[in-house]
Order: sequence, then structure tokens, then C-alpha cells
Amino acid sequence: MRPTRTPSLRKRISARVRLLRKMYLDRRRHRGARDYAFRWHRSEGPLHVISVRHRSNGFRADLHLRRDTTDLATFEQVFCNHDYNLRRLARWTDIVATYERLSREGSPLILDLGANVGLATVQFRSQWPKSFVVSVEPDDANFAILRRNVEPLGNTLPVHAAVAATDGFARIVDPAAAAWAKQTELTAESTGTRAVSVATLLEEARKRQPDCQPFLCKVDIEGFEANLFSANTEWVEQFPLIVIELHDWMLPGQGKARTFLRAVAEHDRDFVHLGENVFSIRNDRRLAP
Repeated sequence: MRPTRTPSLRKRISARVRLLRKMYLDRRRHRGARDYAFRWHRSEGPLHVISVRHRSNGFRADLHLRRDTTDLATFEQVFCNHDYNLRRLARWTDIVATYERLSREGSPLILDLGANVGLATVQFRSQWPKSFVVSVEPDDANFAILRRNVEPLGNTLPVHAAVAATDGFARIVDPAAAAWAKQTELTAESTGTRAVSVATLLEEARKRQPDCQPFLCKVDIEGFEANLFSANTEWVEQFPLIVIELHDWMLPGQGKARTFLRAVAEHDRDFVHLGENVFSIRNDRRLAP
């Protein structure tokens, strides 16, 4: 997600009008209004409340979004722009077949790494209703809203932590950054935020949902992907689909994408770049009915 400065009142009104148009009027193929019906409720104090209902399967959720933060912009990306709408991919039928096979065997496991306030988690649960989703977010304020958004859904595990190559501790680099732009770094201080590896997350997921099997991993961790993919990347090949936003555009000259590119290059996977995200899709016979 892109960092942002606090916009002027005029810009906030303009952004709100744009969002409303996308919610109710934009019925293009890969826009959210085709898949979702929205209802904007009267605000609850400092929170906006927007209900989303999936038109085809009846899934419904009430989303709580903070005023004067990037929460509405995140909502726009996930539910109106459909950043995680996988139907845009030529491999869509393969992905659906894999999901259906995993559903027959148990619960398709989705990791939402850098979950912010849980909007991608909600979208994944609506699109893949038999899935079990682990939502990982290190920021205290974001995590409080995330829990409020995802816990009523069931089949979710909110984890208050930063994801890293190894277990340990991390800290928020700039606590005053926009809600969708919180960056983390490792720290030796045990008073920091918990840092967990993907291997640990898989263990915790299977304790809660023993029959879950890796399906999709979404990564949006504001440059910390450089650490995540620096070691212990055996899990990469376990996930048929990885969706990641790389942040070299935001942190030029630091080569934050290098470890990810190295980790996926050794495997037989497609590499598709759409919008802000890269989609890495496994090519072997396991991605089949």
C-alpha cells in the first residue's frame, strides 16, 4: 500500500465522491460493484461502517474503518479496484481447480501477511468461503480494528506480530506513518513486537485448523520482504499462489525485491505483474484438479 500525507478537506471530499461512484456505479468486469453490494451506514463515532455482501454466495461482513486515515483508501483498493481479484489471471481456472481439490481434502489455507485492518482477509473469505485465513499485523492500532473486522467471520486467526525469516522481535520504524505504511525492522529488545516465521505461522494454523493446506499467501509488508525471503524460504513452493507488493518503488536503491526474486527464481512458477502486485503461480502438476 502507498504511504500518504493527510489530504486537504477538498481532496478528502473528492476522494469520497470517487469512492462512492466505484461502490455503486462502476460495473466494469473487474470492479467490486459487479461482485459486491455495499451499504454505507451512519458512522459510529470515529468509525465509518460499511457492509459488504457478495452477490453470488451471500457472504456478508460489516467493516469498521477509521476516519481521517488510509482505511477508506485501502477499502477502495481491495473492494472497488479489486486488487486481489484473481479472475484477471489467465491461470484462473487452474487456481479454482486447486482450491476445489484442497477443499475436498480439508481447508485451503490463506496467509494475509501485512493484513492492516483485515480488508484483504475479508475479501479472501468472501471469494474462497471454505478457506482458513491467518491475518498477521504488527501495528497495535491496525490490529485492534483488524480483530473487529475479521473475528465475526469465523475460520480466521488474527496474529499480532510481524512476519520475518526467523522468529524473534521487531519494532515499528515510524509509528506516525500512515496506517497502511507501517514499516518494521528486527530488534534485539524482547519488549518489541513479536516476529514470527512462516514456518511458525503454519504450525499455529494447524493447531487451530488441523486439516488446512497451503493455498494462497499475500504479502504486503512495506519493504520487509527483503528480510522475509532472505532465509528459510522452503514454504514458498508449498503455496500454489503468492501475491506480493514489492517496494523498490518506495525505497529506491535498497534492493528490497532482490531476496524475493532469488527465492522464486529457483522454482518453476509463472511471474505476472498486475497493478501494484506480483502474482507468482506454481506450474507443476499439483496445480490441477
